Order: sequence, then C-alpha cells, then structure tokens
Amino acid sequence: MKYERYPVRAYDSYRRFKFYSKGPKGRIAKRVLYRPIYPGAKTYNLGFGDTDGTNGDINDEAVTNNGDTAKVLATISHTVLKFLEMHPRKSIYVLGSSFARSRLYRIVITRSVDFLPKKFQVLGRIGDDWLPFRSGVIYDAFIIRVKN
Repeated sequence: MKYERYPVRAYDSYRRFKFYSKGPKGRIAKRVLYRPIYPGAKTYNLGFGDTDGTNGDINDEAVTNNGDTAKVLATISHTVLKFLEMHPRKSIYVLGSSFARSRLYRIVITRSVDFLPKKFQVLGRIGDDWLPFRSGVIYDAFIIRVKN
C-alpha cells in the first residue's frame, strides 16, 4: 500500500529532513529530526513538527490543520525508512508530544506494519516492557529498527 507523500530534502547524513505541507492554511515548513537519545546512543529520537519561523526550531506541539494529515504522516514514514536504510544499526524511538499524537502514531504504525519490508521490527512499550507490536494494544512509545 502506498500513500501520497511530499517530496523531502535530506540533510546531515539523513538525520534531518525538511518538507512543506500545502493546504488551506498555506505552505508550511515541516521538519523531521533524528537525534541520539543520549550522546553515543544507537537509539535515535524521532522529532517532528512545524518549523518555528523565528528560530528554525521544531515546534512539536503545533497543530497545523492543513487538511493533509495522511500525506504528512506518509512523508514522516518515508523518512523513517530512509533513516534506517542509511543507518541500519540504529533504532528509532517514537513518542508523541501528547496522548493524541502517540495515538496518531499508533494508528499509522498499525496501518503500516503489514506493509513494512520484513527486515524491520516494531516494538511497543507498556510500562518498562518492550513487546512486539500488535494492533489494538495501547503502547506508551515505539521502537522501529532493522532486524538483526
């Protein structure tokens, strides 16, 4: 299954991505950033949001309402695959900035997990436990990685 997505520009060895949302609210710059959860870590946090016009930082609490959520999420999913393709020994940690965003990520992962190449593994966290992802389960956070 393929979803329409925006063209992206990759920077910093596929650790930073930029694209533009287009809709009723206009053309809005979006950024996706992969950063190690601590210096030297093999697990990277996925950061995403609107680009703050004053300082260029990511505003991960912005609600754009530009009518293109599916396309934006497909674009973010594309950056996940590109990051892991370029950094196969790394993992991606995904946690929404709110309960609603975490729920949205869970929905996207649920829709995508059957279509991911079999070389990827998705885990969900419940409390302190990381478990293989299953549809219908409410997780606190997610890890996406290339299987060993």
